[in-house]
Amino acid sequence: MVLYARDVMDRDILFVASGTSCSELARLMAESRHGFAVVRSPNGENVGIITEWDLVNKLLAKGLDPSSTKVDDIMTKGIITVDSGEELSDVADLMARKGIRRVLVTEKGKVVGVVTCRIVLANLKSYVDSISRDLAKYGLLPF
Repeated sequence: MVLYARDVMDRDILFVASGTSCSELARLMAESRHGFAVVRSPNGENVGIITEWDLVNKLLAKGLDPSSTKVDDIMTKGIITVDSGEELSDVADLMARKGIRRVLVTEKGKVVGVVTCRIVLANLKSYVDSISRDLAKYGLLPF
């Protein structure tokens, strides 16, 4: 069974406007229980991604003021995306090669979801369990 990004992605994404303060972002992330947000320009273009780690590493650890620092100042530019039809194994490989914990999923250039490490791990476990059941059913397990 082949899984694709569209089969496993989380469609619930937090989007924030460029120019949002980091304190407002932190409040929105806490309220919505999101660990990241996609930053959008006034014309609706996705211009960056900002994570909890960015808030800790690029803001708090440097002693910056969350109320006056904008998401644009600490976000990661150059969002990495995959097409919704990308095989999950290829998505996982990309995440491992790039050292990232999440990748945005697009359809026709529009962000429609996200695949996270947690999603990859959960589906890997399910896949291994499925293969193990099939092998056991045919007496092919080595133990």
